[in-house]
Amino acid sequence: MKVHQIRTFSDFHDCIQRYDQNYTVFRGVRDATYKLVPKIGRPDTKLKGRIDKVERRMLQIFSDRAVPHLRVLPRNDWEWLALMQHHGVPTRLIDWSRNALVAAYFAVEKESATGSAVYAWRDKERPINAAKDDGPFSIKDVRKFIPAHVSERIIAQSGLFTVHPSPAVPMESETL
Repeated sequence: MKVHQIRTFSDFHDCIQRYDQNYTVFRGVRDATYKLVPKIGRPDTKLKGRIDKVERRMLQIFSDRAVPHLRVLPRNDWEWLALMQHHGVPTRLIDWSRNALVAAYFAVEKESATGSAVYAWRDKERPINAAKDDGPFSIKDVRKFIPAHVSERIIAQSGLFTVHPSPAVPMESETL
């Protein structure tokens, strides 16, 4: 992973201009030591059982109970996971943005005793097609997933997700 030290907005702007905006996504974090691990795979998310079984059970419970509260009904497990993520339920998804300024906002919105970071990931592989690709529990590699608009916030933040086949393993890539 390549690291760039940023001190000013001008530094940030110069740095992000190096990335191909068609294939790069961004994630801002308050703590630069943060590893790219989905919430369900983090050690502080205490689960009773195997991650995939617990996540599938949470998906079932969430989808059973959320229906009366929704304006739009998700069509598949991909959209249900995106909605769960939106509501703070631990999933195998990580939030990203196609807009580097959105990521920068999340990196510095609250004070931190540590340095913040904006991750940039360049990936030319096509995003998951929820209608055609296998479900979220069958993927083999970290992939991008652009959900249907199940949340206005996802739209406002130019949001998308990465989906992780092994949620407890930190994301690593030569293009990160």
